[in-house]
Amino acid sequence: LSVINNITVIGDKFRITGAAVTRVEYRNLADNEEARLEFHIWFMLENEEWQIDMIQILKGSQFDGYFEYVAERIKAVLTPETRRTIQKLKYLTPDNEHIMGIEYYQAVISDNVRTYPEFIQWRKNHPATGIVSWCPRYLPSRFVRWIILINKRIGNFSCIIHVTL
Repeated sequence: LSVINNITVIGDKFRITGAAVTRVEYRNLADNEEARLEFHIWFMLENEEWQIDMIQILKGSQFDGYFEYVAERIKAVLTPETRRTIQKLKYLTPDNEHIMGIEYYQAVISDNVRTYPEFIQWRKNHPATGIVSWCPRYLPSRFVRWIILINKRIGNFSCIIHVTL
């Protein structure tokens, strides 16, 4: 994986062109089931705080390719209305509230949450601990026939879904 950006690392210092880094966080989760390293960078740009999350996952681990797969599935089922709703919920979330992005997608796509109060109640009913394993189940019909044909030949359905989306 190659990441091309305007972040410069010099020793233990980060610099983002045109921005002031305010905080850097590193988590070494290589020795647990998640087998990953996390880097989180907060920076100020045009008087707004932004956050970049970078996650390095061990090749061959249970999460190798998983997040890319979930992102493709979300992209396949997202509508203009659900996209606007997710953006609105993120905008209404207080800056000091830490909510994983996947929580917004799950609440809106699977459980038809449309307002911020509904979302707060949804989170109380669906507390997130660790990695959220939810993934949209809908598969666009144009893929179904093709996947089933290939599945009969190869016999690895989950791999085929990952490849075709």
